[in-house]
Amino acid sequence: MCLPKSLSPRTWYRLLNSKVFFWASRDRLNRLLRARHYRANLHDVLVIDTAKLLNDFANKIHLCRMNSGNTFPIPHLRDKGIFKRIEEYPTSKSGLPRPPIAEVVVDLGIQNMERYVVDVRSMRAGEDCGSIL
Repeated sequence: MCLPKSLSPRTWYRLLNSKVFFWASRDRLNRLLRARHYRANLHDVLVIDTAKLLNDFANKIHLCRMNSGNTFPIPHLRDKGIFKRIEEYPTSKSGLPRPPIAEVVVDLGIQNMERYVVDVRSMRAGEDCGSIL
């Protein structure tokens, strides 16, 4: 089990479903798109103006070191503490985030998402098939 006894799966799922998740790197996105269950499908990928999103939602943003919803192949322990505010996220002596950020997480959704979308890319198996805007 990857949840502590004090956190039921139902509570965990409710917590996850109250958030919007963004991959923090193209590598993470491509790994998902190349995964067995996704690689054959064509996906619309939103490219976001991150600076604008951070500016407008700074008080609702958390960073996460792992794919918080995935427990395969290794069910790493997880709880509410894996989500860190930007100012709480650990950094190396050089100021880089350590561990690397896997997810940028926004609490309670995003109104007017179209304000943050700068492009929509069609992708399959991690390959960019072009803009669909």
